[in-house]
Amino acid sequence: GGLVHAVKPQTFMNRSGKCVASAVRELGIPLSDTIAVVDDVNLPFGQIRIRGKGSAGGHNGLKDIGAELGSDEYARLRIGVGPVPEGGDLIDHVLGEFSEEETALLGEVVSRAADILDVWSAGEKWESVVQLSAKINSKPLAAVEK
Repeated sequence: GGLVHAVKPQTFMNRSGKCVASAVRELGIPLSDTIAVVDDVNLPFGQIRIRGKGSAGGHNGLKDIGAELGSDEYARLRIGVGPVPEGGDLIDHVLGEFSEEETALLGEVVSRAADILDVWSAGEKWESVVQLSAKINSKPLAAVEK
């Protein structure tokens, strides 16, 4: 554990690299201690995928972050928002409203992502983070009753 900085760029995701790179440099954060949390249309709604490093996998925000950092050696946590509907527009999908059913599940999705980030930021072994992610994804999402 230790100090955690959360940076929320005030740009569109595909232009977030300058903000992230600036924060990493100014705060002196090693890339091994950096994680980008992004939406992902290639994952079903609510599914979470964590990777320690790697390619952008077609995600324009991760491409921009990698280009500005000059490296893909940072972790990424992808949160599924589901595919673009047939005949739909990518931008409208990722910037649009969630369905009523998805909105009811958002609290659980955010809680699951936070649990994974807690373990990751505590410096646990990478295997522990991956195991937790797999365990979380194996459970069906259920709306929390109010």
